[in-house]
Amino acid sequence: MNPFFDRSSHPKALRLRPEDYAVVTRFSGFYEYCIKSGICPRGAAFLPRPDRDLIAGKIVIGPVSPYVSVLARAVIHVPVESPDRNFSLEECEQFARPPLLYQARRIEDVETPELLPAAKLALRELLRLGGAEAIVRPFEAAVRGVREES
Repeated sequence: MNPFFDRSSHPKALRLRPEDYAVVTRFSGFYEYCIKSGICPRGAAFLPRPDRDLIAGKIVIGPVSPYVSVLARAVIHVPVESPDRNFSLEECEQFARPPLLYQARRIEDVETPELLPAAKLALRELLRLGGAEAIVRPFEAAVRGVREES
């Protein structure tokens, strides 16, 4: 059974079809690796670059920017640390690490009300100061405050 798209043993499983997937890569070896390893089914879209219209609502495999990933249902990132950077099927089989699944959401869509003000404050500070510390400090302070209140 494939852990990524075959949920046939569960009665309420979401049935995903090949057209529900898009693999963003310039390398056919990486595309074949995703199919062979069961990350996506054969017939998934093969896109050399992320196209906003073609990935909207799909499960996207490959590197996409956060601005594009909010359009996708989910993003699967497969880290491949190949020394040659050719990404042939053999290199992917040898150097690929376990895939990571994530979902990106816009701040307006976040449903955790106690963290939303902290995130907005952190973004304002980040824009004002222009550094990573600006987002970490206010967010940590807000999380500490939420933990102390509970």
